[in-house]
Amino acid sequence: MSEEWLNCIDAEGEGNLQSTDHDRLFITVNAMRSGPMNPAKLLIRSNFMELLIRCSVDKYLPSGKVKTELEAVQRFNEEYLKPRLSTENSRQDWRRAMSFTEQVDIVMRGFKPFFEHLYSKFSGAHALPGQKPAMQQDEFEKFCLSTGLINDGFAAREIPLVFNLSMFT
Repeated sequence: MSEEWLNCIDAEGEGNLQSTDHDRLFITVNAMRSGPMNPAKLLIRSNFMELLIRCSVDKYLPSGKVKTELEAVQRFNEEYLKPRLSTENSRQDWRRAMSFTEQVDIVMRGFKPFFEHLYSKFSGAHALPGQKPAMQQDEFEKFCLSTGLINDGFAAREIPLVFNLSMFT
């Protein structure tokens, strides 16, 4: 997804939501919230929603274009989110064409015992007794490092990003 996809940042000197404001809001949303299910310097769903709400409020409320935070979020939704979400379907199209296929299903079913073994070996260190094991970022990093996945095409610094994206999908 390109940076232009949402493009809600106002031009320099015009409007209330500048790129520096976005950076400040990102830091505000993410500050002191890292943990096993919330990797540092990355956004999970709830953080992303909070960032959208804060951007909406900063964009419309100070200028007087709206009177309430709710109106700001509604306007942001109408102007930026709805038009793009109703027309942008490339990821789902890719999933249908490349992922939701019989060949992928056959491979996944054939290797399911192997995948389950890997998951059970590298997950659950943070689970409480009786709790279903779930893989945390540090466990995913251990998996990537110990299985030789780190190479010229996949750097160790990308592990948190991949983990975070997997949480979204």
